[in-house]
Amino acid sequence: MTATSQADSEVKAITEVQIAVAMISPSGGDATNTTDADDTTIPTVVSSPFPAIPNCPSTGAINGMCNNHEQVLKNATIGSDVSVVGGRFEGNIENQGIVSQVTVETNAVLKGGKLTGYIVNKGTLTDFEFVGASVTGGILSGAIINNSQVNGVFIDVHLAENTRIDGGTVQGEISDEPEAPAILTNVKIKSESRLSNVIIGDNVQLPKKVMFGEGLRFTHHADIPTGVELIGVLPDLLTDEVEGVNYPKRADFSADVLEPSDGILYAINQLPDFK
Repeated sequence: MTATSQADSEVKAITEVQIAVAMISPSGGDATNTTDADDTTIPTVVSSPFPAIPNCPSTGAINGMCNNHEQVLKNATIGSDVSVVGGRFEGNIENQGIVSQVTVETNAVLKGGKLTGYIVNKGTLTDFEFVGASVTGGILSGAIINNSQVNGVFIDVHLAENTRIDGGTVQGEISDEPEAPAILTNVKIKSESRLSNVIIGDNVQLPKKVMFGEGLRFTHHADIPTGVELIGVLPDLLTDEVEGVNYPKRADFSADVLEPSDGILYAINQLPDFK
């Protein structure tokens, strides 16, 4: 018997029942139950459950259905036809199936497969498809596709170098490394979010109440909001400073808000008046 969550069709609970036919008389004896009209035997149907779904092993290969609630799974491989629900993950988890309702602990890496439900991430999630409600915290890495049908959202996540997120929603503090910023495509940005060191790619929805942090870039000039001060997006110019003295922001014009670009300073130097 399979029960499917109404909030998330990917979340399922499965149990096995055995249907047994028992011949029980109305008086409680062993005789069969018959009708008065034609003496047809009417069997009484009772059900008895099979043994409970076994707990997941603590490590190694998982190739069958198992229960991971209130358990720790460490250094494991989840098979392609397997769904693991609940519990905590530690070490390196190679996922070829579906994982839901888990906490990924600090320094743990969960790679591949589908993630669904509510994921609490204190480690790293890499190269996965998301079809659930939310991923909160931690590091996202690699190629990530958000195909959630329930407005699945990534909340307060740090993006590893060259990460690519396609689809879905992001919310809160979204940041990356300045040397190789992540790119967002087909993504909706929630209001009051703050974006730093990421590239705004094709078909990204930017509401008015979004904070632009340092290193934010755009692939198309038309996507840059009008009437927004962008000096804070450029990195600081690194110079020697006197301790205790407050300096105004000195932007590094070798950078730009467009990606790709040779920088604002290069564009200025190409003007006829500067040649």
